[in-house]
Amino acid sequence: MKSIMLLLLLQLIFFGISFAENRPSNELPMYGGQDKSHIPPNKKDSQNAADLGWEYLMRGDVDTAIKRFNQSWMFDPNNVDALWGFGIVTLQRANILKEEPLFNLKESVKYLEMAKSLAPEKLRLIVDLSLSYIFLGKELKGQHLEYKVNFENAEKLLEKAIAIQEDYPMIYANLSVLEFYRGNYSKSKIFLDKATALGFDMQPSFEKLLNEKL
Repeated sequence: MKSIMLLLLLQLIFFGISFAENRPSNELPMYGGQDKSHIPPNKKDSQNAADLGWEYLMRGDVDTAIKRFNQSWMFDPNNVDALWGFGIVTLQRANILKEEPLFNLKESVKYLEMAKSLAPEKLRLIVDLSLSYIFLGKELKGQHLEYKVNFENAEKLLEKAIAIQEDYPMIYANLSVLEFYRGNYSKSKIFLDKATALGFDMQPSFEKLLNEKL
């Protein structure tokens, strides 16, 4: 399910709606810092809420999704899916909604790193985190700020992902995007072809832009 959401993100990387708004606390990760420590822990309720969060993300309802991930985190602050969900929601807000991109991309990296610290060998999480680093690097590069370390972090994560499962197509899709933003268009094409051979369906607009650079 999480991988499908990242397919959507990759398909929409060159499109989006620009807007920003003040959000209520239940639409901010961890309720925007509100203390919920008085809530009795309940791992079952936490997982049920997280599962609902992924379902709402699949439907494209980001705001309801984060409410469910907040409920999940409230019942269990160490639920990997809750933290993972925060990372994907903030990534979507940055890339698809174009809402405070730099802030939300940093938030995405933060929460996905937190999730990874609890599940360091989870393949899809590693690949998702690599994408957040790629887009954070892209955003920083566009603002003429230091960005290279983020691309390097993404590359290291994807190397680790290959060691876990070398035939996972999202690895090579992300490597293609990474090399595109590095300006290595021939390498980007090689990785895109490998992702496609493994069954990945990249948005035609990305391939068109890449071919224009070759």
